[in-house]
Amino acid sequence: MPFHRSLVFCLLAAASSSTFVLAADPAPGGPLDRAASRGVTARDPSTIVRDGDTYWVFYSGRGVPSLHSEDLITWRKGPPVFAEPPAWIAKEVPENKGEYWAPDLMKVGGRYLLYYSISSFGSMHSAIGLASTPTLEPGDDAFRWTDHGMVVRSLDGGDFNTIDPAVFLDDDGRLWLAFGSQWSGLKLV
Repeated sequence: MPFHRSLVFCLLAAASSSTFVLAADPAPGGPLDRAASRGVTARDPSTIVRDGDTYWVFYSGRGVPSLHSEDLITWRKGPPVFAEPPAWIAKEVPENKGEYWAPDLMKVGGRYLLYYSISSFGSMHSAIGLASTPTLEPGDDAFRWTDHGMVVRSLDGGDFNTIDPAVFLDDDGRLWLAFGSQWSGLKLV
């Protein structure tokens, strides 16, 4: 009996010490320190893309705002994609109040493609548009965003919502657009 008590005691001691060690390890994906953001805010940021020596990110807001950085630490406001909304938006999504949501950006064949969402809160009447530019550098003579209009849309009463675009280029060179939130989940075109 004393042997069993000693064995149980040793096992409990070992288990509690290993639990202590496991509990002391930081959890992956935990909260960031406040200093990590350095005061920069960007709702629904795009993929970060490098153009020359500058990194760019676009995010939700009026005109599709942007931020740029040379070191990925210090970020400065850049120009928005649109000074004025493309004409098609007022016709296709009249409830939109000038906010563009959750853009995504990718360089394909020498051009930067920016997909953006147009919607209004709580509505399925939404659309994803596409704009492109050969460079992200505003000082370059070639810099100019061209809007290519609506790519896909959804209407109220449907079973999906065309928001939150994510772009992917597969190994065969095909470009895919994933989108959707709430209702029936992810769509891929």
